[in-house]
Parts: sequence; structure tokens; C-alpha cells
Amino acid sequence: SSLAKSKEGNAPHLIYFSERVFNLETFFSDVEVTYAKWGRAVIVVSEGLKDDTGAYLGGIKSEASRDGFGRTLPGGAASFLAEQISEKLKLRARNEKPGLAARSSVHYASLVDQKEAYMVGKMAVRFAAKRETGVMMTLEREKGRTYRCHVGTAPLKNIAMSEKLLPENFINAKGNFVTDAFLRYCQPIIGGPIQSFPALKGYALSHR
Repeated sequence: SSLAKSKEGNAPHLIYFSERVFNLETFFSDVEVTYAKWGRAVIVVSEGLKDDTGAYLGGIKSEASRDGFGRTLPGGAASFLAEQISEKLKLRARNEKPGLAARSSVHYASLVDQKEAYMVGKMAVRFAAKRETGVMMTLEREKGRTYRCHVGTAPLKNIAMSEKLLPENFINAKGNFVTDAFLRYCQPIIGGPIQSFPALKGYALSHR
């Protein structure tokens, strides 16, 4: 989402990460400052946000709603925070969650996505044809200014039940946005700049 921000004041204004403990009072302060400055606040949150007790923010409480490993499923953070903003800050707020159909649609896959998906699938078929199992195909980024990657492998036992966290140098000091290091890392993966749109500024508009 941060790649869509072309200049200061554009959305998103705040981003929160599951790698950092979420503090509600700090969040309220961030929102108030942002709203006072821009008259709006577009906020992006990870559904894996946790409070200082380690509980998922707005997490699903049902015992039936667990993953295949018996772990509690995250989710509901955005709707919880929208309610909190309305209640505590008296600001109108709503939440939007990208639908599964939109997130899995090929229309939103960049050329880099498509190329790398084909590379991974091709290598996986080769392993399957040789009846080699217990491995996961990986995309390994090569060093250098020009973006290149190749397909590698990793033991499945090293991947299952584990997670890779966002590096600390990708999160700003306040924990509410990404750094330039993240933008440099992420930009090549989407295959080019996001489409920009014109904005009307400094013009007085009237209805006749």
C-alpha cells in the first residue's frame, strides 16, 4: 500500500505491523495528529496485530475458527479499530477488507508475479517428476541494483509452522510506516510504478 503514496498527504497515512506490539493509546495519538494535519486518515493494518498480552487485536475467539495446526486465527483488527476511533475520538470511521476474489484475481498480478510464478511451477514439476518430496520452492533474490531472482529450494521442515518477519530496517522508528529501504526493496517486485492520477489543487470549483 505504501507504494501508492506519491507525495506527502496522500494515502496511506499510517501503517501498522504485526512485528510490533500494538499500543492503542499511541494509535489514537497518531490518528489525531494525522487527522488534524490532513483532515483525514487512511490507515493500513496487519490482521496479525497483537496487544502487549500477545492476544490478536479483534481476533476470532471461536474454538472452531483455528487453522490446521490448531492455532488461533487472526482477523478483525480493522473493524475493531474503526469502532474504537468512532467511540474514543468521535470521528466517523469505517473499515474495508480486500475480498478473496480480488486478492486472487490474475488482473492484479504484475508481469513480475506471473513470470516468477511460472518459474516456481516449472521447477516444482521437475521435482515432482523425479519423485523428490519434502522441499519447498523458493525465490532467491540476487544482489545488485538490477532486480533478478532465481528459483531455489528449502527443506519443508524449515518452513512449516514458521514465519518470516519483516526486517526491522523496513519499519520506521515510530512503528507506523515503512522506511525508504522497504520501498527500494518492494518497488521492483510490482514490475513498475503504480498508475498515478491527477489531482485538482488550487482551483476554485463552483456549480452553476
